[in-house]
Amino acid sequence: MSLCELPSEILLKIFSFVEGESVFVLPRICRRWRVICSTLAVQEIKWKHYPMKIEAFVIMLSKFGRIESLNFDLGEKNSNPVDDLIVTKLTEMYSGLKSLDLSGSYEFQMKITDVGITKIGEGCPQLQSLNLSYCSKVTDVGITNVSYGGQRQHERK
Repeated sequence: MSLCELPSEILLKIFSFVEGESVFVLPRICRRWRVICSTLAVQEIKWKHYPMKIEAFVIMLSKFGRIESLNFDLGEKNSNPVDDLIVTKLTEMYSGLKSLDLSGSYEFQMKITDVGITKIGEGCPQLQSLNLSYCSKVTDVGITNVSYGGQRQHERK
């Protein structure tokens, strides 16, 4: 039996053992694998090890059903920082995020403001960990908004 003939349940189990950014290859194989990947829950994705523009990275993320942790820490290599628009897209796609690392570096700071941080608070009520190191445009207003965001979202329902 070839790999393509395996039942979807078995392929999904095999896919769950694929680590990190290697999962990005899976939806590119064929239509059937793309459908299976749309139900796959990915523990953590680190953009640091995947050399592509942020917009392309977000498109690749959209191929998966659920992602619990995203890490955008690029350290010294950050030439394409994350901004409020990207954060808004991510919170719309992955409201179940539990961990989000948006840290930059001294030289390459992220372009996230209080607006983006507020979107995180509103859009990711399950968030347990948020790293904003070197996000110099975030003020105490943004931090307050992110801490109350999930509560406000819950009160609206």
